[in-house]
Amino acid sequence: MTTVAAARWGRTPAHADRHAQAARLQARYPQFVIWHGEHTGAWFAMTTNGLIEASTPDALTRTLRSLAAASAVSRTDRRPALSGASTGTRRLFPRPRPRVGR
Repeated sequence: MTTVAAARWGRTPAHADRHAQAARLQARYPQFVIWHGEHTGAWFAMTTNGLIEASTPDALTRTLRSLAAASAVSRTDRRPALSGASTGTRRLFPRPRPRVGR
């Protein structure tokens, strides 16, 4: 892939260390899709409950660790695992709840 094509797809050499760190997080938590936004500077993870954004990789790691622990304890509990208030992250797009009684 050429430098121009790589930059077009958001993998500029200036951010190579952040992409490598995102790849390490992805390897550690394969159940989530993890990436670093070059334009925003934020860290993202797509979970079964929605999209999570964090300002630092450490904040994202804390959230992912909590989510992974919650899913390991009870795989039948379908409530959202975290509000994000305790980990410094925010849930951008929560999964819609199914309508009951219609």
